[in-house]
Amino acid sequence: MNAPPDTAPQADAPPSADAPPAADAMPAAAAYEGNTQRVGSGFAVMGGVGRDLLVFTGPGSRDELVTERVLPPGFREGPYPEEEVARKLRGFVESPSHPECRKVLGRGLLLLQAPAGSGATTTAFALLAQQYGCGGVVGLDPGENPAEWSPKEARGYLLQGLTQRAADALGEAGLMTLSGRLAEAGAWLVVTVGADVRLPQDADAWRVAHKAPALREVAAARLRVRAADGALTSAQLAECLERLADPEPGEHLVGATVPVAVALAEELGDAAVAGRPAVTALENLRLGDERSAGATLEGARNNADRLALLAAVALLERQDRTVVASFAASIRPAIAARAAGAASTTDDSGQPDFLGTPFERRLAAVGAELLPPRVTSAYRYRYVTQQVAFRGRHRADTLLRRLCLEHEGMLDVLWEALRALPYQPGVDLAAGRAIGRVLTTATGPGALRLLWPFATSDSRWQRRLAAYALGEVGQHPTLAGAAHDHLRYWSSLRNVNIRCTVAETCAGSLGLSRPAAALKLLDTVLGGEPPGDAGDRARLRNAVSFALGVLLGEKTNQGMVVGQVVRWLEEPDGSLRHSYAVHVVESLALTTFPGPHQPGRRKIRLADVLGDHPQQGMELVVAALGDPAAHDAVARGMADIENDPALRRRAAFDSFFPALSKTAHGNRGVVRYLLARYRMRPSAAPEGNVS
Repeated sequence: MNAPPDTAPQADAPPSADAPPAADAMPAAAAYEGNTQRVGSGFAVMGGVGRDLLVFTGPGSRDELVTERVLPPGFREGPYPEEEVARKLRGFVESPSHPECRKVLGRGLLLLQAPAGSGATTTAFALLAQQYGCGGVVGLDPGENPAEWSPKEARGYLLQGLTQRAADALGEAGLMTLSGRLAEAGAWLVVTVGADVRLPQDADAWRVAHKAPALREVAAARLRVRAADGALTSAQLAECLERLADPEPGEHLVGATVPVAVALAEELGDAAVAGRPAVTALENLRLGDERSAGATLEGARNNADRLALLAAVALLERQDRTVVASFAASIRPAIAARAAGAASTTDDSGQPDFLGTPFERRLAAVGAELLPPRVTSAYRYRYVTQQVAFRGRHRADTLLRRLCLEHEGMLDVLWEALRALPYQPGVDLAAGRAIGRVLTTATGPGALRLLWPFATSDSRWQRRLAAYALGEVGQHPTLAGAAHDHLRYWSSLRNVNIRCTVAETCAGSLGLSRPAAALKLLDTVLGGEPPGDAGDRARLRNAVSFALGVLLGEKTNQGMVVGQVVRWLEEPDGSLRHSYAVHVVESLALTTFPGPHQPGRRKIRLADVLGDHPQQGMELVVAALGDPAAHDAVARGMADIENDPALRRRAAFDSFFPALSKTAHGNRGVVRYLLARYRMRPSAAPEGNVS
């Protein structure tokens, strides 16, 4: 997918005669001149303050407040965490083809062909977990060609979404060779194949046509999982299972998919908890289908107010009523200008209506409702919100997709209004995911270019929106390659904002699904032209730190991240990669990385690196001690570890230090550290050859 060419930044306009002096032109000390007080740093207040004086300090400004929630990936390239696989298999129901799958997979290779929504991927996880355990499943790149791939260890491998090009290469000779490699490594490989992919006739011996499990059983299993989690009482579970056995749910499941059965279980459970009749569950499900969405759009065609509110709820579902109402009001004039008729301004008697229709009635007209008020926490504050949602499950996705892709000009109206919307907590997450789900159904090579205005924005929340949208696209195996190619192109541009967006995208489901590829993207981001503005450099550094902090949240990625930092540390002095690596090393050695005021699910210290990843830790310490910019911080961090009994044990310092001493020959930085340590501890003679 293509993106607009990067545009060169315009030259800065000459300063106005009335403009204040630049920061670097101000005196270093406080000065008072011409009834104006200037300070080189900090802040000053002149005159009296009659009301409150609010000063915001900290690592970021109020404009940088965004949603930093990290979404779990739908698929991964690399090992799956054990708890994630176990969670996927809760309530698993074997399909009729499961015994045949086990039989074929006993030879090491299974080509599992199935239509979308039939539960083939969950079946693949179950087959591999039965042989290797929930911690033994490894995901492969969806673009991988199995005929050219070799297993590295005795584990269960999963390739989701075989491409037609890779399928064409699966001749008998290639499959026999692959089976031999799998047998030699003691590994199994399951490849899920879409129903539209043609497999060679030679592949029939390894191919199984997957049959979906009984959908009532799937729904019942999902209800039992909810009960086990405490979301349903035993009485409510019994009621739901009884309702599930009625004819109406069975009719709804005829010709349906596994996700529909799961949605039915969720609706039945919600109805039981709320004390609603079972028929409302089916009604809510039908509200999300194409026919209902089409009827709703037709009903709003000639009413700008109704169409604006419908679009606002679809894009910002489960946001507070004030946010939805404000967004609807902002797009109403643009819709009225292009609609066949504007919103009515008279009541039923033809008299002017100066009060207007109540918000709840307006919501009801588009099939939406207010949810019960709830207390929400954002940053340091708590406040009451009342979310708006459609009554039908998946109704928002269906309506937004049709509005954006089937009605010319509506997408431009929504985009322009969204970019002008003041930030509210959660808007970036809600709108980003909604837009991403629309893009997964968009056609054409330029679909992802629609995110360009958000990805290049000066506002971080809009860049987060683009990141969430790309994360949604990247969770589809068939689209993951396009998303990564797009990010690869963006990462090489000069524009600082677009490079920040790439880093923000790596700090999410897309980065966690392909951590090695994410590190390559971050390497390219830092390898570009260094921003001239200090604020831009800090913004880029914070975005990369956010991404690395997310990757470090999973222990399997830590060694890979530390290795990348070592390579950046070896870059030339003055480069963006080197200066950033020094920042990471200083944080690790003196506090934590990410830093105390930076987001990160898991913050690690130098002692953690040495204890958990001794090889990469040794490489990091040796490289940092040899770097004049990082030497003092690492030496101090090593002293802190040595002096603190808990850190000393955590870092396995008693075994690490002798190994470090043996690297002294030819490493002047290590020699300098050992001699300084000896001067501080005369009784502890340097170990190894430091001559």
